[in-house]
Amino acid sequence: MTQKQYINALKRELRGLSTEDRQTIMDDYREHFLRGLETGQSEMAIAEALGSPAEIAEEAKEELGTEKFRETPAGNVVRMSMSGISLLLFNAIVVVGPYAGLVGGLAGLWAGAVSILVSGIGATLFVPLEPILRIWLPMDTIAGVMPRIAVFFGGIAIAALGALACIGMIYLTRWFIIATVKYARMTWRIVTS
Repeated sequence: MTQKQYINALKRELRGLSTEDRQTIMDDYREHFLRGLETGQSEMAIAEALGSPAEIAEEAKEELGTEKFRETPAGNVVRMSMSGISLLLFNAIVVVGPYAGLVGGLAGLWAGAVSILVSGIGATLFVPLEPILRIWLPMDTIAGVMPRIAVFFGGIAIAALGALACIGMIYLTRWFIIATVKYARMTWRIVTS
């Protein structure tokens, strides 16, 4: 097949595309022929190397049709809907369970840290408030079991440990929230891109 025959066949096969798209594709293939002729190839060898005009036209129509569809509002809506549905299913199946477990673990750690802090404060305040508490609550003295000074400083130590645990939980919670926001932003970028 000569260059003229090839280009005419390609032009026939490209019917249905806009004049601009058809002209661009034909110009590209004319350039292929020019380059091949400059390197000493025959027109028939170049035509054979390029492939069938019908296959080229079919691929071009498919590619241009897909690009046009992506550029239309309907194409964007369909693509965003499919991305959204896919991510919704992925998140529902894979992400929600472990995330709920992490939230529960975080809540448990907060409960533990706060309870350590409150019990330390309670033990510290018990020693000076013991005489007042005896008025309302009948209880034995703690002096026989443990000296009051040990209870007082032990309470301070436990309260300090609880305060450190709460500070650590603040950092852990901040990290968890940042990771959650980053994941949500990444998901949103996937849906909207």
